[in-house]
Amino acid sequence: MNDLSRRALGLSAVGVAAFAAMRASVAEAQTAGGTWFDMVRAHHTLIADNLVMILATSDSQVAERTRLQKHLGYLLTAHSVAEENVLYPALARLGLTQASDQLYIEQAHAKVGNADLEVTPKGDDAWLAKVSALKTAILHHAKDEEEADLFPKLAAGVSARENAMLTADYARQFASVQRV
Repeated sequence: MNDLSRRALGLSAVGVAAFAAMRASVAEAQTAGGTWFDMVRAHHTLIADNLVMILATSDSQVAERTRLQKHLGYLLTAHSVAEENVLYPALARLGLTQASDQLYIEQAHAKVGNADLEVTPKGDDAWLAKVSALKTAILHHAKDEEEADLFPKLAAGVSARENAMLTADYARQFASVQRV
């Protein structure tokens, strides 16, 4: 087996492990008393890890890029459904309507960027450049805006009962999206 085949097999195994880790993060957060914020951070990490795996592929690994990109689409969809249906409305109820609106827009841009990846030929560096730009935008949205600023405000701005409801609702919404 050559190095390229070994690398492709390794990436496939990592992708399967990432999916299992994502589902486990939801279950673990629920059973261990974790919060919606714990699940969000775990999902952000899984999305970032998936993007790193995509960027580690070579131009000859079109099938692996396709598989990883489809998995990215699933992660983004499940995560955005939960945030958009549960957390962004909660931010708006706290009076952070403009910030909530901006998060919706940024998620829409990420979805458009991912859709663009589906129709762009995956066998060249132009595709990877689009992945890299998407990664930058997603990580800024997730880490700098949500995790560092808005979601701590949300967690602090609602009661323990409301946080528990957000946790249950987030988990339910995330789980409602079926893996492709």
